[in-house]
This record gives sequence, C-alpha cells and structure tokens, in this order.
Amino acid sequence: MQGRRISALLLTAFLVAQLLWRWQFGAIAPVSTAAGAWTEVASGSYVAYGDLLLPSAQGPVLHRTAQGWVQAKPSWTARLPDVQVDFYGQGTAQVAIARLPGATRVLPRYDQGYLLRDPQQNLWLLGRHSTRLLLGGGQGTQSRQAFFDRAASLRRQGAVPEGWQAVWAADPLPVGAAVWYLSNRDGQVGITPPHVFQLQGTQDGPLPALTALGNLRLLSASGGAVLAADATGALLRIDPRSGSVLERRSDLFVLAVGPNGRLLVLHATPSGRSRLEVTPDGLQSLVPVHLSKGVQALGPAAFSVHGNWLALLSRGPQGILVSVLRLQGAGEPGQAQLIAPPAGTKIDAATPLSICDGVLYLTTRQGGREQTWSRTLGSTSPLALGGVWHRGGRGSRHG
Repeated sequence: MQGRRISALLLTAFLVAQLLWRWQFGAIAPVSTAAGAWTEVASGSYVAYGDLLLPSAQGPVLHRTAQGWVQAKPSWTARLPDVQVDFYGQGTAQVAIARLPGATRVLPRYDQGYLLRDPQQNLWLLGRHSTRLLLGGGQGTQSRQAFFDRAASLRRQGAVPEGWQAVWAADPLPVGAAVWYLSNRDGQVGITPPHVFQLQGTQDGPLPALTALGNLRLLSASGGAVLAADATGALLRIDPRSGSVLERRSDLFVLAVGPNGRLLVLHATPSGRSRLEVTPDGLQSLVPVHLSKGVQALGPAAFSVHGNWLALLSRGPQGILVSVLRLQGAGEPGQAQLIAPPAGTKIDAATPLSICDGVLYLTTRQGGREQTWSRTLGSTSPLALGGVWHRGGRGSRHG
C-alpha cells in the first residue's frame, strides 16, 4: 500500500512497468467530458485523504472547512526520535499521520493502535495512552546496531556489492494479529536478499515457505490472503497462516493498490495484447477498465479512500490527461472521463493524484513552483464489478 521499497525490487518493477506501459491498450470506449473547472487549493504537492490534504513531503496538513482549506489541528501528537505522529479525528474516522524526514505517511491500524516503522527500522505500536516498541534494539552481536555496524564495516572494505542493503525491518504489513515485514538480518551480509518475516507477540522469525522467493513487495492483506509482488513484478496470493503461495500470476502486474485488496493491474497476454483490469476481490474477479480510443495509460494511478473511484495518468492525442472512472454499483461497465490538467501547467512522471468526495486532486508544476489543484467530477456511469464491489463501502462519503 506506503513504505520505501528495496532498491533491487524497485528497479525491476520500474523497468517492467515502463516496458508494459508503452504497449497500446486494445479496450476502446467513448469518452465523456468532466464537469467543473480547476481551482488551486494549495502551494506544494498534496494528496487528499478524507477531509484532509496531506503533503507529499514537508508542509502543513490541511483541513477542509466551509470557508476552504485551513491548517489542520491534531487532536493529539506522539513524538519519537526523528518522527512526529499527529492524530486527527476520533474513533473509526481517526487518521494517524507520521511526519518523517522528507516524507508524510498515513499509518495502518493494528492491534488497537497504529503501526510505525521509524528511520532506524524499529517497529512501534502507537496508541492514545501508550507507545510500545514491537521490534528493535536488542543486545550484543544479535542486536540491530551490531547488524548495521557489521554491514557498514564490510562496505568500507569493499566486500558488499553495490545495491545491496542491510534491512532490519522494512515495509511492515498488518496481517491479522501478526505483522509481516522484510529483513535480511538472518543471512550473509552482502549476499542474502530481504525476505518475509513474521512478528506475532514475542514470536519473531522468517516465514520458511517464502524465504526462497527473496525480495517480495507486500501489497495488502484482505479476503483471507496476503497479496504480494515478486522481483519480476508477478502477483502472488499467499496463505496468511502457512505462508504458502496459493497462486502466482506472471501475467498480472500491479499498478495501484486500493482498500480491501482492490487492485489495478496490467494484464499481459501471450499474444502481446495487454489490458487494464480491476480486481475487486483479490484475484477472484477481473473487470476490464476501458480507456478511450487513442489513449494510453502512463503510470501513476490511485484509488479513492474507500475504492469507489479510480484515477490514472494517461496520454491522448492532445497530450497528458487524467482518466477517471467511478467503481460502484451494478450494470454495464461505465465510461472514463478524460480531464486535461490546468492550463499552463506541467505534469511530472510521478505526479501525485487522488480522489475524495467526488473531487479530483492533482499536483502540477508552473515554472519552479508545485501547485495542487482540485476539480469536481461530472456524473459518470459506474463501472460494474460483478455485484462484488458494493461490499467495500457503497455509499461511503469519501468515495
């Protein structure tokens, strides 16, 4: 779903995605024009999350009011070395925002609190009245510090290949009562790639069934399975109890992860034709996403908070556009809206985009300045998801 990935896996996934994005998609559908006009809502790069605008890196968190966007005031704050976590809202609507050096991150809920990995690769459980260290520290030669010191010493000696990283705990994912994460601390420095560990209570160690797979990208845990991508970008469905791989799809490449295991995937076929599809229920259903004639997907894509909308950056005859689809209800597959960016602005390759309450948010550049804009979406036909999609939050106010 939002942590830093291992460099080797990132590079492989990036190259695969770049190659596949260049193929022309065969699905054709009419285009409808979105209503509304662009309005600048913030200086800098932001994404929407509920009633909040979150900075991509540094900057204040903004809150939407009847008068417009104002700086949000957290209900309470937790502070750790190099990390500040601000909590907004109450109960099930509460959001925990970690402010790390150069990054802002929404923390996942876990065990009556929120799961945080700090810059030192410690895992913490943050609650309203307590802060508990789940993983980190240690004593002697088996400690976290000794592991990093050993790796640093071998790197100075030239004994560590370029690109290898010492990983104590990365990309934590709540899986029921456990936490899955990546580590290579049990292997040979400079050789062993990160693989999946499981922390549950006081029990902590690698998942043997997954160790041989090496680098995995943990995507989500829902629908009775863990979804992950391997070093080639192929999609895996994993049994959360045994760690065994239930299904491997080398023809599906994940482009965006939404709530409850919803995915946007690129489906490649032996004939060379490829198509975009949405999986509303893990890998049990695949629904085609129809782009307009002459339109190609470029890359960045995002689901809304509750998965009822999907936006992806596209290229058409007139240049870079945003394709927007509503993913809710039943009936025939709907049409994509094509929305041009604000006049006079430019879009980067990794442009942040998000949707909330039927409003699209987009970051652009104008000269050397980043700007975040919003635009109300017009009425669109819903994309039918086989009667499955409504289970994830039909009627949700955040879309």
